[in-house]
Amino acid sequence: ALWLLAGAVLTGVAVRHLDNARLAPSHRIGAAVLTVIGIGAVYAAANVYSLDERLFEHLARLAPSGQALPRAELLAGALATALLPLVVLAWGLRSRRAFILDTGIVLLALSLVTLRHYVHVAPLWVVLALSGALLIVLALAVERALRRAPAGEVAGFTADPLFSDERRQQMLQVLPVVTAFTPPAATPTQDPGFTAEGGRFGGGGAQEKF
Repeated sequence: ALWLLAGAVLTGVAVRHLDNARLAPSHRIGAAVLTVIGIGAVYAAANVYSLDERLFEHLARLAPSGQALPRAELLAGALATALLPLVVLAWGLRSRRAFILDTGIVLLALSLVTLRHYVHVAPLWVVLALSGALLIVLALAVERALRRAPAGEVAGFTADPLFSDERRQQMLQVLPVVTAFTPPAATPTQDPGFTAEGGRFGGGGAQEKF
């Protein structure tokens, strides 16, 4: 309960500063990091596997020995494990924030792994491989739909790359120019060594060549 409360409070406080124009960009990035940490704390506390194994209680050495998890708490954890990633994904879509979408995708993958732990539908590597393949297909389908949409935009989403760091964008623009004007490396020359050119010697009318 304390982890749920702390994560919810941290997320609520950090989200308020994501678009605060009075803060420096680095501070707004810090607010985004705290938002992800808060969401992760809420998910970790509500995940059914965390509740079933009493991970936080073991961490604090407060876990009661041999006490099973109440059925209502187990059901609530299962619902939270299934719904929290979807809520985060919906939040990311509505707010147009890429890092929240990424967080929702990671939580969804963790929920699938948790489901595999309780429902042995297939080996874990099969579940992970199929999940990754499905995610790749979904990403390609979304990008294709955005590319074919009028003006390349659907509901505020676009497939064009966006840079939030101007210095990174300038570096990517300057790098090809610098590379093009860089002189090629000089080819090392080999020492030919001593080469005899021939000569003459002699005197008193006698001559010889070598």
